Amino acid sequence: MIKAVAFDLDGTLIDSTDANLEAYEQIVQHWNLAPLSVAEFRKEYESYASVFEQTLEKDQARIARELWEENFSKLKGMIRVYGGAASMLKRLGSQCKLALVTQATNEDMKEDLPRYGLAGIFDVLVTREKALKLKPDPQALLEACRELAIQPQELLYVGDDVNDAKMAANAGSLFAGAGWGENGYRLAQAGIKRVARDFSELETIIHTLRSK
Repeated sequence: MIKAVAFDLDGTLIDSTDANLEAYEQIVQHWNLAPLSVAEFRKEYESYASVFEQTLEKDQARIARELWEENFSKLKGMIRVYGGAASMLKRLGSQCKLALVTQATNEDMKEDLPRYGLAGIFDVLVTREKALKLKPDPQALLEACRELAIQPQELLYVGDDVNDAKMAANAGSLFAGAGWGENGYRLAQAGIKRVARDFSELETIIHTLRSK
């Protein structure tokens, strides 16, 4: 039986597409990179970091990513919470434990969660400080399970990316895809079976799994 649900943040609960693209466009001329539309990015790349890795030398790619992250941090006002996310989380939080798993820092989350209207919702918050290894390594989910005092198989993880699905599998947890997210279309392409089209459908999936 599922005793807790963990959520990815970016692309699952919040939409940073416009901020990501603007941060990229601000460094296009400096590095002589090709401008990208959202559609072109989604077709060709897994992340903006991968754009730099595939088009620049190693040292240049590192610097470009640092500049992109600096630009992105100044554009948080462009980020929006997906409609229905907060209300769904509040309903779900009255029924089971919730965790948020993110590569953002503790400091970022202290500032950002209140702005998103998501403060005080999660029982456990796993940030970069608690899990240094990146997806699909299961470190972050295993830490969430430890803090929630549950076994990995008792956790459902919700994310929008194929690496989220791989991380859940590596942890021994169940996975549900956020098909509405920035990378959600890749989930179907990868053959992920349990993909929700919206938060209402996600709630149905969660209730079904929790009743088993």
